Amino acid sequence: MFAVLGLLTFAPAPARAQAVEWNPLQPFPRVNHAMAFDSARGVTVLFGGNANGGDNSETWEWNGAGGGTWTLRAVSGPSPRDGHAMAYDAARGVTVLFGGFGNVRNGETWEWNGTAWAQRMVSGPSPRTGHAMAYDTARGVTVLFGGNTDSFYNDETWEWDGTSWTQRPVGGPLARYNGAMVYDAARAVTVLFGGYNNGPNGETWEW
Repeated sequence: MFAVLGLLTFAPAPARAQAVEWNPLQPFPRVNHAMAFDSARGVTVLFGGNANGGDNSETWEWNGAGGGTWTLRAVSGPSPRDGHAMAYDAARGVTVLFGGFGNVRNGETWEWNGTAWAQRMVSGPSPRTGHAMAYDTARGVTVLFGGNTDSFYNDETWEWDGTSWTQRPVGGPLARYNGAMVYDAARAVTVLFGGYNNGPNGETWEW
C-alpha cells in the first residue's frame, strides 16, 4: 500500500499531467504551395497552398535528419494563398516569396529568416500566380519569370537584389505560367523548362 502511494507521490510530473491536444505531424495534402531549401539551416521551407478546398497560410520546415520530420512554425506572415513562388537567397540567408492568389492575385514580396516573416514594402512585378523563381548565386539576385496575371499570361523577366525589383527588358521565352526554373551553379545560368501557353510547352531556355 505504502509502495503504491510512494509511486504516486514521486512520479515524474510529465507522467501525471500532459497537455490534452492534437498536433499535426506533417502538412495536410495540398496543391500549388511553394518550397525552397535553406542551406544555412539545412531545412526545406514550405508555405501555403490549397488544402481541403481552401488556401492556407501555414509555414512548415522539413529537416530530413533521422528519416526526416516536419515542424509547423506557428508564426504570422503572408495571408493564405496558392500559386506563389519561393527561392532561397543564400547571400542574405532568407527565403524570398512573391505573389500568389488568395481572394485576388497579389504582388507582395515577403522574406522568411527562419524565425519570422517580414513583408518588403516595395514595388515590383504585377500581381501574378504560376510564375517561376530561382536564386542566382553568382550575381546575388532572385530571378522571376512569367506567370498568370490579371491580363493573361506573362513573359516578363524580373530580378530581386534584396532591396528592389528590376525588370530586365529582354526578349526570351514566350509568355507562360507553371513553368519551372532552377539555378545551375556550375555554368552560372538559370534553366527554365516547360510551362503553359495555349497548351503544354516543352522548350528549354537558359538565362
